[in-house]
Parts: sequence; structure tokens; C-alpha cells
Amino acid sequence: MMPILDIHAHYGVWQFPTQARNVDALDTYLQRFGIEKACFSSVEALTCNFVSGNARLFKDIEGHDRFLGYCTVNPNYVDESIAEMKKYMSKSRCFGLKVHSGYSQRPVNSAPMREILNASRRYGKPVLAHTWSPTDCAAIAEAAAEFATLKFIMGHMGGNDWRPALEAVEEILNVFLDPCCSYAERDKIREALDAVGPKRVVFGSDLMLLNPAFVAGMVVGSDLPERDKERILYTNAKEAFGL
Repeated sequence: MMPILDIHAHYGVWQFPTQARNVDALDTYLQRFGIEKACFSSVEALTCNFVSGNARLFKDIEGHDRFLGYCTVNPNYVDESIAEMKKYMSKSRCFGLKVHSGYSQRPVNSAPMREILNASRRYGKPVLAHTWSPTDCAAIAEAAAEFATLKFIMGHMGGNDWRPALEAVEEILNVFLDPCCSYAERDKIREALDAVGPKRVVFGSDLMLLNPAFVAGMVVGSDLPERDKERILYTNAKEAFGL
């Protein structure tokens, strides 16, 4: 089995069928699928209270080598978000910044998010942004073009509207594609590689919402060359983000 670096996972209790309520339970999933490291955002931070959610996440993953965390921010609370970055973004256990416009209703190219992104530049860590529409994809393309020194990960690669996502960021070299999704569409991974090249597609499982086997199977079970599979599952994240 190829080793895996997973840049999109969730920590906490959610309504989805894959239930792993603590670090030990999640670690069984990581070991089962050969996931060397996984980067988690807090469910509590995304859906409820980002301050207490971040605190719980970073407390719980301390000392667990397979686990890295995202500092989740909320652009409805700019000052508090910047304070959260000061707490966590310099920590070795913090992989990057997580933003979810579906919950905040503030796109990644909005004025409050621009203020947060500007403050995040000093840390030099990637930004994972949830995308589930052409509008989301256009927003991340605009933000990435403006903040060219930051590396952005397009979570879900636009969701069901993934082809517009490819068009939106094809020429924006600091955007990486994370194709985790709710169903496996034919040739999705192949078209992503054709659009942005073999070095800008990375693996995210969406663990807790999805079983890692689902998204890993989209890659492993494809007819892609083995070198491209290895790049998606492991090498790209290692090279781009220093994992």
C-alpha cells in the first residue's frame, strides 16, 4: 500500500456515519489506510465556536505524531480570528488555516477574509478553503491571485461543479486541488491532472464525513500511472507543504 498524506480531515462529533469521537479512534482509521499524517479541522470550530473548537483540537492532538491541526477562523469575527492565528499558527502541530464560507457566509475573497489572509502571510502556511460552487471557485481564484505568496488548497475541488473549478485556477500556480467528494465521477482525477499538471493535486479524505477508502479508491483504482498516484497520495503534499 502506498503511504498517504491526508490534508483534509475533521475532528469531533458530527452527524455522519463514520464515527470516531477521539484521537485513538481516528488513529485506527489512519493506520488501517496507511495515512502517515492527517490534517484535521475541528467540527466544533467550523459549526459552532471556533475559539473553543481550536483549543480542544490542539489540546487533544498534542503528542500524537500522525495528527496535525488547522486553525479555523471565522471572517465574521476578524479580530478574534487574528488572535486565534497568533495562538496557533506558529506551532509545529499547526498545518495551516481553515476557512468554510458555507458556514460563515463570507466568501474567501470578501473584505473580512482579505484582512485575515493578509495577517496570515507572516506564517507561510497553507489555506484550506471549502468550495462547493463555481462562485466559491471564482472567489478562491481571486484571493489566490491577490495573495500570491500563500498556498491555497481548493477543498472538494468545487464539489459537483468541479469542471468550472479546473478552469478557474488552471493558471494560478499557488492553488492546489483536493478532489474529495460525495461520489466518484468518471475521469475526475484524470481531468484535474490534465488541467493543472501532476504536482498540484493532493489527497484529502474528508474523514468523519467520508471513509478514507472512498477517496483513496478514486486514486488507487484509477488507470493513472503509478508515479501520478504516488504524487497525489503523498509526494505533492510532502514537497509543497513540507509534511
